[in-house]
Amino acid sequence: MNDVSVVEPSDARLSAAPDGSRLRLLALGTTVGAAGAAVFVATHNPYSQQLGPVCPLLALTGLDCPLCGGTRSAYSLMQGDILGALKMNAFAVTVILPLALVFIVDLWRGRRALARRLWTDTRIAWTVLAIGLTFTVARNIPGLEQFIGTQ
Repeated sequence: MNDVSVVEPSDARLSAAPDGSRLRLLALGTTVGAAGAAVFVATHNPYSQQLGPVCPLLALTGLDCPLCGGTRSAYSLMQGDILGALKMNAFAVTVILPLALVFIVDLWRGRRALARRLWTDTRIAWTVLAIGLTFTVARNIPGLEQFIGTQ
């Protein structure tokens, strides 16, 4: 009998790489992806052309989801139009963007505690979900779009 244990290549790579290098690789990949998306949005005006797929909730029901207007919001931010960004999607500007920035900065600093906590702490997840749900309901009430922002 042959008592040779087989180690999968992916397992060997993960166990051989120090924790910090995996974290740096994740930080690099996240930063490159975010920068690429930012450059794409900054160079393509979403007000004059559809840049991504149509929101399924909007297409099926006519209701805006919490992320509807997010691309236009990002474009407005990159053009320096903060009020325009808030008008397109206040939730993306005040909740999603800060959480994403905290996550990326935390990864670059080599910490996992805050980044991991953002995704695993149920209180944070439920709070973001409650804010998103409240925002979604409020932005679909006729007459409130001038205060909450809509696409």
